[in-house]
Amino acid sequence: MNKFLVLTLALFSFSIHFSQLDSTDYAVDDSIYFEDRPNYIGFNISPLVAGIISDYNKDVKFTLVYKRNIGVKNLRFSMNHHRTVNRFPYDSYDIISTTDTSYDARFYSIDYQSYDLRFGLEELKGYRHARLHIGADIILGYASYGEDYFTETLQQDSGGNYRVPEGSITGPTGHSMGDYLNLGVDVSFGFDWFLSDEFLFTFQMTPQFNYNILLSGTKEDDQNVLGDPDNFADFKLTYFDVMLIYKF
Repeated sequence: MNKFLVLTLALFSFSIHFSQLDSTDYAVDDSIYFEDRPNYIGFNISPLVAGIISDYNKDVKFTLVYKRNIGVKNLRFSMNHHRTVNRFPYDSYDIISTTDTSYDARFYSIDYQSYDLRFGLEELKGYRHARLHIGADIILGYASYGEDYFTETLQQDSGGNYRVPEGSITGPTGHSMGDYLNLGVDVSFGFDWFLSDEFLFTFQMTPQFNYNILLSGTKEDDQNVLGDPDNFADFKLTYFDVMLIYKF
């Protein structure tokens, strides 16, 4: 995360170097200022940045956004794909039994994916090269959530370390999967930095709340370790987006 923030600040510094024109041109109509380039289209470059600085990213969000300026506000619409993956052996585990030279452990992994549409509004604060915005969206989409667990024996090697013997990893011992209607809201706190009249970077925090309503579910778990798929709420505070936007 620290590397991601460092690279984000580097992009911010790069944008400062190239921002030499006024950020927006306005047309006046009845004392309300409307931008000469009222249409925005852009995408989230955060996955690209995260991929450069990390070999394994467990939390990825792709966004394509369109905005329409109406004076000091923007209407906005976006399509989003989010995926959170914690795969064996990266996630948590429980120790089931032990001997002097080995122990049996139960490893858990999850795979959450969502596809959604968002409709909202943002209010703009500021002029020229930079400005702030605060906005909110309604979220409507589809999500899937799967859980697996693996029961493996870790044996002590000559160096005293416990490892799963090579070639002995099997498939999941138990599995559950649910398909969901995904409803929610998000709030964004953003900073727009203009490279020119046409291009800008947007840096924003986007906490969101989702409630996932079960549509269908399956479970295969002879040991009855996993719960049955059910409705669940999801609240995330840490989404940080870097958007590259084109105005026309």
